[in-house]
Amino acid sequence: CEVNIGIFSSLDIITSKLRTKCGEMQEIDHEVLQTALNNLTKVWEAADLPHTPKFHSLLRHAAAQAILFGGLGDILEDDVELMHQIGGRFEHRTATVKIEKTEQHFMLRWK
Repeated sequence: CEVNIGIFSSLDIITSKLRTKCGEMQEIDHEVLQTALNNLTKVWEAADLPHTPKFHSLLRHAAAQAILFGGLGDILEDDVELMHQIGGRFEHRTATVKIEKTEQHFMLRWK
């Protein structure tokens, strides 16, 4: 039970720190993230769980990328998907616009 608590609490901290928007991560966030990753490694090994490619990526690459970009929150999959949806809605609204200047006007207003 202690191992499960350690795994879930570490994962919770890690995911919350990784979801920090780009450029908003502070030095204290780096330290908290690294501590949580170290704790996760210890409890993961104590539970004798396998090191999958996703787990390896989380441990070895995610923190470095979050520190490099100052956070990963706005480039994660769900945020990218949201931007695709917004772009799709805009494209749907302007798909029937035939006049080039009007289409450019819509584009400028959207930005």
